[in-house]
Amino acid sequence: MTRNTNRIAELKGLIEEKNATIIQMEKDLVEAERNRADEKAAYEAAKADDEAAAGLIKQAKDVLEGFYKDNGLTLLQKAAQPPTNVQAGKAPPPPPPTFDAPYSGSQGESGGIQAILQMILEDVESDIEKATKAEEQAIEEYNTFKKETEESIKAAHEAIEEMKGEIAKCEEAYEDAKAERLSTKGSLDSVLKEIAIAAPGCEFMTINFSVRNKNRQMEIDGLLKAKAILQGGSFDETDPNREIKPGDAM
Repeated sequence: MTRNTNRIAELKGLIEEKNATIIQMEKDLVEAERNRADEKAAYEAAKADDEAAAGLIKQAKDVLEGFYKDNGLTLLQKAAQPPTNVQAGKAPPPPPPTFDAPYSGSQGESGGIQAILQMILEDVESDIEKATKAEEQAIEEYNTFKKETEESIKAAHEAIEEMKGEIAKCEEAYEDAKAERLSTKGSLDSVLKEIAIAAPGCEFMTINFSVRNKNRQMEIDGLLKAKAILQGGSFDETDPNREIKPGDAM
């Protein structure tokens, strides 16, 4: 009974610890779910901003490229007109050089702006790619944590059920031992009751045993003496008041 009682107390303590662990794991799981939702929302918002920025950069790049392309193909350098103040009889001065090549504007500046926009666009696209990989890794880590935590919670519940089953067996064994003890006590009480009933007679026999034993010996001695007298024996009566002791007849 003591062994089962101690085991029951031990198992109940372990169950309390398991329940506390389960509560903490459930809290951690809820917090992880909340953090994952916040991370997802932040990722989606940042991605939307980056994609909008990338779209805007592409649009500006295309517009600028179209502008320089269109104007560079249509604008031509015009030839210089002869001067109007030529004196009569004299040859006019030579005309200034003319340009037949089309005017394409400041191509160096155009190329520089286009390169800058392309670099910005590549940076934004790289940020989107890095954020996407980080989001995928965060999802994988969350799924792993969730799976392991749920498995741990399930294992803890199973362990608690096993300990509850053991507690039930210990309680059953305790009750059986208690019933057996009560049964044994009932038998013992019956024996003690019988002893108590027989005690007066047993005590009488115990107290009077020596007196009764002495009387039996004296009776035996008297019979032996009487037998000896009948067989012709004689006895000196030097002290008629002498106490007869067991064995005198011999």
